Amino acid sequence: MRHPLRARLLGALSERDASARDLADQFDVQLSNTAYHVRVLRDLGLIEVVAKEPVRGALKTTYRVVAGHGVDLEAWEELAAKARGAASTKAVQVAIDGVAGAIEAGTFDRRRDSQAVTLRMELDDEGWAEVMEIALEAQQRIRRAAEAAKRRAAEAAADTFQVAVSILGYESAERG
Repeated sequence: MRHPLRARLLGALSERDASARDLADQFDVQLSNTAYHVRVLRDLGLIEVVAKEPVRGALKTTYRVVAGHGVDLEAWEELAAKARGAASTKAVQVAIDGVAGAIEAGTFDRRRDSQAVTLRMELDDEGWAEVMEIALEAQQRIRRAAEAAKRRAAEAAADTFQVAVSILGYESAERG
């Protein structure tokens, strides 16, 4: 996915939510061309729909960058470096904003078993692959747990609350 327009669209959506029409106007590109590339980004899992509203007889769909780039690795590798950077920046900013909001609201450490952990380590390529596989498995287990909680809440009208789990795996700029 090295098309330059897709990288520009992803960069714009990392800064604000927008419709295909908004993006076409911003980049002075035909709406049909923009809409096509927006669909590709959506199908790759890099953006998601946040709103749909009727506007003058048509349906306006607004998109945003997915908070986290847990997308297919082949699709991720096909992205231009600038687009990957935009998606990563958005994911990290969402995590930072969420942490700041929870601290301000007094909910970040309300539960005794809340966790804030940063592990620094030296890895080789094999170790990196293993750690990233563990992180992916954790994401999948967390999603399954959330789905189960949602089912329990629907079946038994159980109380629920908002939770955020951020998993970051990256090559550190500093050693040690």
